[in-house]
Amino acid sequence: LGVTKRRDKAWIAGFVRGPGATIDRADPIANKLLEQFKNVRMPDQALTDEELAGVLAYFDECTAMGGCKLVTGKVRPATEAVAADIARGHALFEGTASLAGGGPPCISCHNVRGVGLVGGGTLAKDLTFAYARLTDQGLSSALASTPFPLMKDVFAKRPLNDAEQFALKAYLWDASRDGTQPPADHNFFYAGVLGLSLSLGLIGLIWQGRMRGVRQNVIKRGKS
Repeated sequence: LGVTKRRDKAWIAGFVRGPGATIDRADPIANKLLEQFKNVRMPDQALTDEELAGVLAYFDECTAMGGCKLVTGKVRPATEAVAADIARGHALFEGTASLAGGGPPCISCHNVRGVGLVGGGTLAKDLTFAYARLTDQGLSSALASTPFPLMKDVFAKRPLNDAEQFALKAYLWDASRDGTQPPADHNFFYAGVLGLSLSLGLIGLIWQGRMRGVRQNVIKRGKS
C-alpha cells in the first residue's frame, strides 16, 4: 500500500522486471527488502510495457482506496474464455442477465466501448481497458473483493460468484483487445435530451388539442 508514493515508478519497474540484478548491484532498498524477507529472492517478471503499466495503475488505485484484498493462488486466465463466457459477461454487464446475488448491472455506473444502445453510466471509471490496466490477477481481485468505494457499498451483501467474476473478466478482456478508444460523448445525456424533447412535444400536442376544443366551445357560445 502506497508503494508508488514511497518509490519512484522507474525504480519499481526495474525491480519488478529484474529483482536479482537490482539486488546484485547493491541497491540499498532492494537489499533491505531481501533481508526483510529472509533472503528469499523474487523471480524476474518478464512483463510487457502494457502489463507493467497495468500493475502500477493497480497499485495507484489500491493506494487511493486505502487497500485492496488480493486474490491469492492460481487465477484462471481470461485467455481460457470461450465465446459463451464473453457473451455471458456482456449480458451481466448490460443487465440483460441478472446477477445471482441481486446486485445491479455494471452498466448502471460504468461504461465499456459499444455497450448498450445508448452507452453506459458515467458515475464511475470507464472499463474498456480495465483488463489491460489490471491484468488477470488484479482484475480478479477487484471483482472478488469489489474494493472500490461505490462497489463496496453496493456489493457488500451481494457478492459476485466465481462464474460471474470470470464471465465479466472474460468480457473486459475481450473489450481490451480492441485498442479503439471509447467515444468521448455521453450518450446517456443525449438520450435524456431526446426524451425531454419528445415529452415536451407530446405535451404540446395534447395542449393544442385541448385549446382547439376550448376555442370551439367559445365560438358556439358566441353564436347562441
